Amino acid sequence: MTDGLIKIHFNLEPSEWHSTTVESLWARKLPVDDGTLVFELQNAPFDAFGVSYLDIVRAVEMDGALFFASVALPGGHSTYRLLVTWPSPAFDAAWAGLSQHGCTYESGNSGGRKLFSVDVPPAAGIHEVYRLLEAGEAQGVWTFEEGHCGHSLTDSHGEQSPSQSLG
Repeated sequence: MTDGLIKIHFNLEPSEWHSTTVESLWARKLPVDDGTLVFELQNAPFDAFGVSYLDIVRAVEMDGALFFASVALPGGHSTYRLLVTWPSPAFDAAWAGLSQHGCTYESGNSGGRKLFSVDVPPAAGIHEVYRLLEAGEAQGVWTFEEGHCGHSLTDSHGEQSPSQSLG
């Protein structure tokens, strides 16, 4: 997976639950004529907020490494994180609904539990995905947090639907 990819570093707040200062995401350099460092993210973050898979980001070079500067163009994906006590006999059944919406994940370990970085593709119905995330939490399968919502939360008339608000 790392052929032609480089790491973009994201500064984190070490007082947060993850206790780390930097997260690195894989990215592909995009050709630009003005010398700007622009990259397309190739995975979803576990800890960083405000970015998702396939976002196009700007980076700056510091001390020989590339650090996130800003989002140049959102990719339309959303990122959620699940924390699961493992093993979890209920995980597969709860995950099945998310999988049907095209959601994928990467997993890692965090304090004896599994941490999942969930990518929600642009075509997925974000309100239904969020309902499934809440249902999994209500059933005690996982706890979750939103890392970034890249989906539009408005209806076809440009109005946010109060019955489907994520806030």
